[in-house]
Amino acid sequence: MDTKEITRLYGSARLTPAEPIVAGSYGTWQLVYTVGEYGFDDGGTIMVAWRFATDWGFPQTEDPTAPDYLTVISNGPALLQARFDQKGGVRPWRKCLIIDVVDDGLWPGDEVTITYGDTSGGSPGARAQTFCEDSFEFRVLVNPIATGEFTRLPTSPEVAIISGPATSLVCIAPTTAAIGERAEVVVKAEDSWGNPARSYEGTVSLACEGPTLTGLPGSFTFTPDDQGVHRFPVTVTDAGTARVSVKDRADRGDRRHEYGARLLRIRARLWGSRLHLPPGQRLPGD
Repeated sequence: MDTKEITRLYGSARLTPAEPIVAGSYGTWQLVYTVGEYGFDDGGTIMVAWRFATDWGFPQTEDPTAPDYLTVISNGPALLQARFDQKGGVRPWRKCLIIDVVDDGLWPGDEVTITYGDTSGGSPGARAQTFCEDSFEFRVLVNPIATGEFTRLPTSPEVAIISGPATSLVCIAPTTAAIGERAEVVVKAEDSWGNPARSYEGTVSLACEGPTLTGLPGSFTFTPDDQGVHRFPVTVTDAGTARVSVKDRADRGDRRHEYGARLLRIRARLWGSRLHLPPGQRLPGD
């Protein structure tokens, strides 16, 4: 079957809102599954899977005042029983919301609405994944005839996870470098979860204590092309220890980190090794 036919028979899913989500933020998202022409038998199952490599808050159905409270409702006649299983799916889609259809079936066109972060009972919402991802997928699989065999919907909801505003600046430099060697000093604007703050366009001041690093500017203004990270090629001119610091020129209340980078001369070393033999044996010439 082609994707159009699978969608007609097995149904479709949509996510609202579908705008990019700021990493680590709390919110409410609704995934609506529309039953296909096969309908849904009593005993069928709907599964919404996440990749195992995500730290999105675990959905829970016990405490409506706590974070990550989840509800599942339908306009059809069946009852729905939901549970979250961290190893419910096939790797890498291990983390699964599993919804059992019981006591009746669902008709073609019926809708199942899953609310992640239902705030109606006092919950602050669901906490989104804390790291950036261009496409976070809510993979939907259905078992409408209660055979235990799942069919993946051709198009599952996807949403981008983006960085938040800059809360700190980080300076990264090599631990050691030789005199005359070219190296890089990296300045990164980070959000509150350590992601590169891609929207950062501030002006930073850079300072170096100790040996001169040729090529390190006194200031720099980030542009959209930098995506929150800029690399400065530098050359070490003298032996010693240099400490590089960076701060935002505007008084934004940002946390200003200063990271020291030891830039020392490296001498060539000749490393030797010896083969370890069982007792009583020697290498030729020993």
